[in-house]
Amino acid sequence: MKGLIVMDNDHYETISIEDMLMLSAEMERLGRGEIMEAVKAELLSPPARELGLRLEKLRQFMSAFVKELTVTNAQVASAVEQIQDGSVRAEAFADTFSDLKTQSSEVDILLQAMDGRMISAEKVLNEVGQSFQMIERSTGSIKTMVTETSRKLEELGPAILNLTNIIDKIDNIAKRVRLLSFNAAIEAAHATEHGRGFSVVAQEMKILADQSSAGVRSSSQILKMIEGEINKANLWVSQKEKDIQAMLAGIQKETNHNFILLQKLIGSFIIDTRSVREEINDLLKQVTNNFKTWEFANENMLKSSNYLQRISESLNLSLEKIVAPNTGTVNIESQTVKEIIAKLDELSAMDNIMALSPFHHQSLLSEVLERHPSMEAIYSNRADGSFIFSQPPAALANARARLWWQEAIKGCQYRSPVYISAITRHACITIALPILDREGNPCGVLAADLTVD
Repeated sequence: MKGLIVMDNDHYETISIEDMLMLSAEMERLGRGEIMEAVKAELLSPPARELGLRLEKLRQFMSAFVKELTVTNAQVASAVEQIQDGSVRAEAFADTFSDLKTQSSEVDILLQAMDGRMISAEKVLNEVGQSFQMIERSTGSIKTMVTETSRKLEELGPAILNLTNIIDKIDNIAKRVRLLSFNAAIEAAHATEHGRGFSVVAQEMKILADQSSAGVRSSSQILKMIEGEINKANLWVSQKEKDIQAMLAGIQKETNHNFILLQKLIGSFIIDTRSVREEINDLLKQVTNNFKTWEFANENMLKSSNYLQRISESLNLSLEKIVAPNTGTVNIESQTVKEIIAKLDELSAMDNIMALSPFHHQSLLSEVLERHPSMEAIYSNRADGSFIFSQPPAALANARARLWWQEAIKGCQYRSPVYISAITRHACITIALPILDREGNPCGVLAADLTVD
C-alpha cells in the first residue's frame, strides 16, 4: 500500500503511509493541546509537506490564540487582585475615617474648651488692663510726688534767704552794741570813780556783742552749708525727676504697647480657633458625604470584582481544556539562569539597593537589563508589595498577591514555571529573591523575567 493520492495542479502525488502517520500524530498532539512545539514539516516528503505547513499555521494560530487568552486571563486576574487590594485599603480607610470622626469630635470638644478658655483669657486681659490703669495712676502719683518734692525744695530757698537777712540784721546789731560798748568804756574812763560800774556794763556789752558776732558767723556758715546742700538736693531731685519721668514714660509706653499686642494676639487666636473649628466641621461634612459616595462605589467595585473573578475562572477552565499543562520543551540555558540569579544577588547586597532608593534602583536595574538580552523585564518591590522600579512599567499597582513576591519576601529564592507575559506576550519565567537589610531581614524584593524560546 503506497498511501494517500492527492491532486495538486492537475497532478496526482502519493503521500506515503509514514507521512500520513506523522501528520496524524502531529494532529493528535495538537488535539491534546500540546502546541508549544512547531510541526516538523521539513521531515515530510514534498507531497505531504504542504499539509504539514498548513498544520503548522494552524498550530501557530492556536498558539497565538492561547497566548492572547492567557494574557487576557492574566490581565483579568491582575484587575481582580488590584480591586481586592483596593477593597482591603478601602476597609482600612473606613477604619481611618471612623477614627477621624472620633478624633474630630474630640477636636471639637477641645476647641470648645479653648473657646471657653479664650473668653476667660479676655476677662483676664481686661483685669490686666485695669491693673495697667492702676499702674498708670500710680505713675502719675509718683510724678506728682517728685514734682511736689522739687517744689518744696525750691520753696526752702526764700526761707534760707530770710534767715540770712535776719542773721545779717543780728550781725549789724552786734556791731552797733560793740561800738556802743566801746563808746561807753571811753565815757566810763572819763567819769573816773563814778563811771566804774558803767565800765563793767560796757565790758559785758562788748562780750555779748562778741558772742553775738561769733554766733552770727557760725550760723552764717551753717546756713551757707544748708543752702549748698539744698541746692545739691534740688539739682539731684530735678535730675532724678527727669530720669524717673523718662523711665515711667518708657515703662508705660512699653506696657501699653505689649498690652495692645497681647490683646490683638489673643483676639486673633480666638477668631482663628473659631474659624478652624468651623472649617473642621465643614470638612467633616464634606468627607462624610464623599465617604457615602465612596462606599457606594466600593460596593459596585466589589460586584465587578466578583464578576471578573468568575470570568477568570471560566478562562482558566477554557485554557485547561485547550492547552495541555507542562508540555513542550523549554529552551533556556541553566547557566543563563544561574548568571541572572548571581547578578540579582550581587545587586541586592549594594547599599543603594538596600536603601530602597528609587533613583538608584532605576539606574542600576536599567543597566543590568541592557546588558542581558535574555532578560525581558526587571523590577523591585518594597516590603508592602509596592513597586520601587519596573522596566517595562509594571501592569500591577502592588505585587502582594503574586507568588514570586510572597516567596521572596519570606527570604527564599523563587523560580516560576513557564507562563505567557501579559506585557510582552512571550513565554517566560520569573526569578525573584529577597533584598536583606543590615540585620539580614527581608526589606524588599528583586525580580526579573527571562525569555523562553
